[in-house]
Amino acid sequence: MFLLIPGTALGLSKEIQQDAHEMVRRRAEYAVGKAIRAGQERGEIRVSGQRGSAQIVYERVRNGRPEVVREAVPEPTSSLNSPKA
Repeated sequence: MFLLIPGTALGLSKEIQQDAHEMVRRRAEYAVGKAIRAGQERGEIRVSGQRGSAQIVYERVRNGRPEVVREAVPEPTSSLNSPKA
C-alpha cells in the first residue's frame, strides 16, 4: 500500500524527467569527449596549441562523388616589425 498525496505525482514526474535529461546530456558530453580524444590520437584533430601543417589534405563526398581537398594554411603574421639581421 502507498500513500497518494495530491500534487506530488506530477512534481515527481518532472523531477524524474529532469534527471533523465541530465543523464542524457552527460552521456552525450562523455561520448563527444571520447571521440575528440580518439581523433587526436589518430592525428585527425589537433591537440590544443598544436600548429597545422602548410597544407591540409582530406577527402570528402560532394554531390555523391568523392574528392580530395587540399587547403593551404596561411602562415600567421605579426603586426610587429621583424628584426633585421
